[in-house]
Amino acid sequence: METHVEFRSTLVSSVQELATVLFEQLKQEGVQVRDPFSEDWGWTIPICNDAFPIWIGCGQCKEYVDGFLCFIEPRKPYVRKFLFKKISTTQTVETIQKALSKVLAQNEEIYNIKWWTEYDFNHPNI
Repeated sequence: METHVEFRSTLVSSVQELATVLFEQLKQEGVQVRDPFSEDWGWTIPICNDAFPIWIGCGQCKEYVDGFLCFIEPRKPYVRKFLFKKISTTQTVETIQKALSKVLAQNEEIYNIKWWTEYDFNHPNI
């Protein structure tokens, strides 16, 4: 699953602005999101989902002044509940990924969009 996306943007100048813009635009796409909030590493956009917690993290991409990174959590194809029960995350994560991809692509001030799997993101030179 492609869960990490990096891009450059002249649309926003901070991670807080990015989280706010994505929150509004994801709502317009029909994604049930809750208000973004600050973390020590960036901003989180929680997504309403009864089966398991899911959210989008937004941070700065250090390679560029105007670079950003977003990732969808969970990044794995399943989560465990009560130690034994596996819950598939694939369909829900892919739905969020498609909505986020659409939101990013429809903004002309967002460019150089590159999606990654978690593995490829963490092992770029392999």
